[in-house]
Amino acid sequence: MLVEKNLKEALEYYIKGKPVTALWIGEDGSMKAMPLSDILNQPENHFLVDVPAVVNPDFEQAVQEMTEADQVDLEEIIRAVHETQESITPPPREAGGKDGRRNDRSSGGQYRR
Repeated sequence: MLVEKNLKEALEYYIKGKPVTALWIGEDGSMKAMPLSDILNQPENHFLVDVPAVVNPDFEQAVQEMTEADQVDLEEIIRAVHETQESITPPPREAGGKDGRRNDRSSGGQYRR
């Protein structure tokens, strides 16, 4: 005699080696029955199980070393910026008139009449 059980109970029966039949109803109202073993043994099925993570001390050490190496002292960055700015000298102004234009450049006078 077949009796309907919830999924958990059906899987418990299956694990104990008892036959379990899966029954489902299609969208068109048709019913299909199939042994659970046939459904579970199909090669295209993949079963994922959540397992507790295993601590890997070598990995944790490597991550810690990488994060420590990436940390930069803010004061060191500011000091480097100031040193860089002090060593930069502005380019010399080219000789020219009081407005800073070179003597050989036109001031637009050729267009005035």
